[in-house]
Amino acid sequence: MYKMILLLCLSLVLPVTGIANEDIKVFFEQADVFFKKHVKNGLVDYEGIKNNTAELDELMKMVETTSLAGLAREEQIAFYINAYNLTVINSLLPNYPIASIQSINGFFDNQVHLIAREKMTLNDLEKEKLLKHYPDARYHFVLVCAAKGCPKITNFAYRPAQLDAQLEAQTRLALNDPNFIQVDEVKKTVKLSQIFSWYKNDFLEEGDLLDFVNKYRESFISKNYRLGYYEYDWALNDTKENRNSGNLSNNPTPTTTSNLKTYTPSALLKPKQIEVKVFNNLYTQAEFFDSDKNRKSVNGRDLYFTSIAQFSYGLSSKFNLGFDAYFKTASFRPTNGVWDNRVGLPVLGPKLKYAPFNIKGLSFQTIVLFPLRKGLEGNANTSRFLEYQGIQWFQQTFYDKRIGEDFNIFGEFTLWSRIDTQNDGVKSSNLSTPLKIFPSYFATDWLSFYLMTEWTPTWGDGGISAYYIQSGAGAKFQVTKRFELEVLYSSFWNGKNAGAGQTYNLGVRYLY
Repeated sequence: MYKMILLLCLSLVLPVTGIANEDIKVFFEQADVFFKKHVKNGLVDYEGIKNNTAELDELMKMVETTSLAGLAREEQIAFYINAYNLTVINSLLPNYPIASIQSINGFFDNQVHLIAREKMTLNDLEKEKLLKHYPDARYHFVLVCAAKGCPKITNFAYRPAQLDAQLEAQTRLALNDPNFIQVDEVKKTVKLSQIFSWYKNDFLEEGDLLDFVNKYRESFISKNYRLGYYEYDWALNDTKENRNSGNLSNNPTPTTTSNLKTYTPSALLKPKQIEVKVFNNLYTQAEFFDSDKNRKSVNGRDLYFTSIAQFSYGLSSKFNLGFDAYFKTASFRPTNGVWDNRVGLPVLGPKLKYAPFNIKGLSFQTIVLFPLRKGLEGNANTSRFLEYQGIQWFQQTFYDKRIGEDFNIFGEFTLWSRIDTQNDGVKSSNLSTPLKIFPSYFATDWLSFYLMTEWTPTWGDGGISAYYIQSGAGAKFQVTKRFELEVLYSSFWNGKNAGAGQTYNLGVRYLY
């Protein structure tokens, strides 16, 4: 009796297993035919695929419905690798032609796909299904993100029987490619793909990064060479070269751990990402520039302390929403030595940062600040200046330009309008147009140094009624993956009807 029951169970199980195995073989065969037809020299014929999607549609049905239950380890890994590369191609087609995959919001970490009967993002597939359960750093050389900066996509499918050999071969090809691993024998430097920075821990099983690279290299790289990273090329890996020319998204690289390089002032946060920043500024002056641009004594010393609390939230890759709050104190010591102090939370307001154009490094920000109390400017009969009275409107334009891997130039232009609403009516208004330039040097992924120069004219009386020029130097240090410190010193060295002091600044930023 027991034997009959056992035979009955086997008769039910074995055919199902056989069909599943046959199905996965069909998937690998059809995927191989697809890649051979549409991939050439590491580039993908997206236009040809989009003109006739029948083959890809059939493959995506198998990606969605295939069950991995009972499949061997190599079968599951090979399936996931092919599924990843096919899903990338399939997901970008509705937006094609595009210059970069980054122009598609949340492509890797927000868009959900059905893969092997489970819902997941591309990042879930890579990190949770592959790297977590089947750790192998070689995946980074076969999972292709539709960018030229990736290792080249293959014109064949990954198969269980050849999987280890295929992973080994593709890793060796990438790490011996002079464009992927950039060695300068004269300068004794080596620049790696930012993949090695984003996924650094995956490559440290048997030593440091160069130990991993040298394991697959034909020519050994000296451990004495200075290590760096070159800028990632997010241009689409398209066989149609004209599709790769164009503007790239302003959204930052999605997985980098170097926030100094990624979240420059023009960059927007990723969707659902949060930034909290507190910037403290102490301005002190014993002199000012008069209307003839001459230095004059203030008959004592003036101290202004401002603490700006900033909150930002990533609504999407195109829009960030937040608010700014200013806490200020002002202290004035005339020659008689009697301090005159003022303290308050003078202004608070919303802000919107946005990147409407797919131009890399370009974004805009609008801020509206409202006074929380009256009498902030003071007058000759009461107290000294603390804050502009009335509504302040800032319309800012940000632009970053990366020069090589280690240098960056950031520019900021602002239209700053102030409408005085004292005494329940419009009393006066004026306009300033600050222009700031910040050249930066990234000493490492975690430390940067920068210079700054700002020219701020105030317009009135048919021309510039006042202005100041300040210059300084600062540094930023990424203490942890999320926490950053910034220091800055500046001096006001030229002006008209403006202060001639110095600033001491300390900022902290937290990204989540």
